[in-house]
Amino acid sequence: MKHSKIVFIIMFISLIAFFVIGNTVESQLINKLAIVSAIGVDVDEEQYVVSVQVVSPSSDQKGASEELGAVVYKEKGRTITEAFRKLNTSISRTLFFDDTDLLILQDKLLETKGITDITDYLILNPLVSSNIEILVSKDVTANTILRTVTPIQKVSALRIKEIVANNQLNSGTSFKMYPSNVQNDLLNNIKQTALPYITIQGDIEKGLKKENIEEYSPSTTFKLSGMAVFKENKLIGFLDDKESMIYSMFQKKITRTLLTVTCPNPDEEDKFVGLNVTDLNSKITFEESTKPTFTVDVKVEGEIRESQCSKSVDYPNLDKIKKRYEDEMKKDIEQLITKSKEMNSDFIGFGKSIYLANPKKWEELVKNWDQSYKESTIKINVDVNIPLTGDSMSNVSP
Repeated sequence: MKHSKIVFIIMFISLIAFFVIGNTVESQLINKLAIVSAIGVDVDEEQYVVSVQVVSPSSDQKGASEELGAVVYKEKGRTITEAFRKLNTSISRTLFFDDTDLLILQDKLLETKGITDITDYLILNPLVSSNIEILVSKDVTANTILRTVTPIQKVSALRIKEIVANNQLNSGTSFKMYPSNVQNDLLNNIKQTALPYITIQGDIEKGLKKENIEEYSPSTTFKLSGMAVFKENKLIGFLDDKESMIYSMFQKKITRTLLTVTCPNPDEEDKFVGLNVTDLNSKITFEESTKPTFTVDVKVEGEIRESQCSKSVDYPNLDKIKKRYEDEMKKDIEQLITKSKEMNSDFIGFGKSIYLANPKKWEELVKNWDQSYKESTIKINVDVNIPLTGDSMSNVSP
């Protein structure tokens, strides 16, 4: 009995010592690391400008409510590796990338130098997580995005990541993209790539000061605007919210979204009906002929959330509303396809549909695909299903 007590006491003391020593070692290791939450890459005079957002160790401590959540450092280099090496010599701690969530790339950089060097660096670098999300900064540098002080989250990288996730879940105008996604698009050469883009609304200079989060309505906020389109490895343009939603539909990235059309009655063109989309599917079918021919089939299902129309949304008016949605969706798809052809970039994926259906046919077409795509014929079918019953009041969800 006495022997058992001695063994228990020894084990208990050993366990306490293990935790104390373990916590001490962990604390010492953390104090030697600079935890990078985000990376930004810009271009200046043909050189890469690399910024790192380093989480402030004191930002989560009690009594540190006045502390900023992160500090941003930047350095220039002829290569990305050179810029990172300069950063390592200017920061007293070792840069730690295991928890890096975000990579922001300047639009000017992607228009001039392209994205290949950056994705190659990320994929070949074992220190950077493969789950890092990529965004494009529009009309503002990536460094400015990282230095902007944001409400709710002290670290702007975490705030941006939340915005992207919320946008993909609720509106479908953009979705997460990772280095491997971009690399696959570039290497496979069957579809041009696209990335979500972010910009700043309001006074940029005020957003760089802590006072921006000391107001009930911040002067500066982030806006996730849609998708940025590429041709091969260079940025060539941007899609607006509506175009980006249609693009997301083609990529099967929409969980739910909202579609709004005018009331079908001629005297109510200034009133609207809102459809909460619960299911949205699209399919591209390739048909062999003298020139590439495709059929796009779209199926939409949802419930009416709001109606300003004077008449009931039940039958026969429901059929008119469905027809209005089908016509509007078809028009939006046609406009995106036209824009894709004008930009000379098959980012939607019509070439990919040929490759998946008939790889040998794709080998014949790929060399002159830009011209063949412009000359292609595309038929569009849209079917909207709104399973509702009852009068207009019972059909509209609160």
